[in-house]
Amino acid sequence: MIALARQALSKVARRDDLSIGTTKAEHVSAFCAALISPDESAYTQILAKIGASGVGQRELMDVYVPFAAEMLGADWADDYLGFAEVSVGSSRLNDIIRSAALTDYDYRGTAIPLGHRALMIVPAEEQHSLGAFIAANQFRKHGLRVHMSIAHSAEEVSALIDEERYSMIGISAGSHKLVDPIQKLVELMREWNRDIGPVILGGAITRQNLDVADSTGVDLVSSNPREVMKFCGFRSQMERNDERDVGEAP
Repeated sequence: MIALARQALSKVARRDDLSIGTTKAEHVSAFCAALISPDESAYTQILAKIGASGVGQRELMDVYVPFAAEMLGADWADDYLGFAEVSVGSSRLNDIIRSAALTDYDYRGTAIPLGHRALMIVPAEEQHSLGAFIAANQFRKHGLRVHMSIAHSAEEVSALIDEERYSMIGISAGSHKLVDPIQKLVELMREWNRDIGPVILGGAITRQNLDVADSTGVDLVSSNPREVMKFCGFRSQMERNDERDVGEAP
């Protein structure tokens, strides 16, 4: 879908086509293109059209925002987008996330914690943290309590783990350039903290056809919250909601 988003971007840049298409893939691609368009009017027009097509806030947060964040990270890593474009896109995504928070965007039942705490790490060498915040919100939707560690050194991360017991450690990375720093981070965490939970690596790095699990020493490489929850043996709050719905059905 990233190729489709890049095509949409070129159309928006020329302003010869501000349509959003008819399929969900085309809608998401148009949204991604709008995020990094230097033309504010094109951005607002496309977002208005996507909203008018019936896309609600839940779908925007669950589908559009996570994919757009992945696209920005992948295009930054591939040198397809420059710093200015990624900064504009990230700023607009942050505005959307903040707006959702202000309108009390929530999922039924997700305020009920499952008793598990997760630490989401953005390594000091990583330049973008947006994807980590989106991942943290997705895990909170499943019922986890998520704490953030942004740009801390390996020693500082280990100290955080000493202070609090976490059921899962997440690391967000967008580029293969972080493989060595992550490997050193994982080694030090396990050296200093013998009882840490599973270490999960996610982010755009998971789509770069690299054997990063072996290279970094993490337990799982995945950007799929359900897969991570299952791997860690956590029962998702969403699954509890589904079971409750089935029980209440006539």
